[in-house]
Amino acid sequence: MIGRAMQLQYLGRVADRKAPRLVDAWIADRDPGQPRPNAIEVNVLMTKNQLSQLASTLDAVLKKGEESRGQSSTFFKRLRMVPALVSRQPEKVDPDNVQRLADVVGLNEMLGGLPFSSLLMSTTEERWMAMSGSEQREFLDRLETLLELYRSYNSDRSLWFDLEETPSNSGDDVMQVRLDDLP
Repeated sequence: MIGRAMQLQYLGRVADRKAPRLVDAWIADRDPGQPRPNAIEVNVLMTKNQLSQLASTLDAVLKKGEESRGQSSTFFKRLRMVPALVSRQPEKVDPDNVQRLADVVGLNEMLGGLPFSSLLMSTTEERWMAMSGSEQREFLDRLETLLELYRSYNSDRSLWFDLEETPSNSGDDVMQVRLDDLP
């Protein structure tokens, strides 16, 4: 039932239509009394194109992180020097006024409307600078793990399905990505 509701909401958003009121709702994924196990597993439908964009963004962040290793003050500066990372519409972003890492690399466009906040989404330049070298390494290792996961998702055809049932563009095929597997 939840999967069908997600499909309807996705198709409504693509066609610029509103989902029926009975489908437009939120549910808690964790019981506050018992943090584990999760009450439900929250997934997000992502297209192959979106996952590829996410993977290439993480790859670029990792490369810039490795280049600035031991020089944490240069990490954000290096990211800002790469216009392709800023946004799909770089002219709309002033890199000098960007506060969070997600804004620098354009992830806010893709993940901004989701009901979660992750370390990458909330990392500011000040927070990055306050991290110890080992915390920065853990951060980059987490991104590398996610990148490998996205590559395995991309290569496994059994995970992808076509909502419109047209074989014309496999980039529009979708899969369910766990909310916990997003950066």
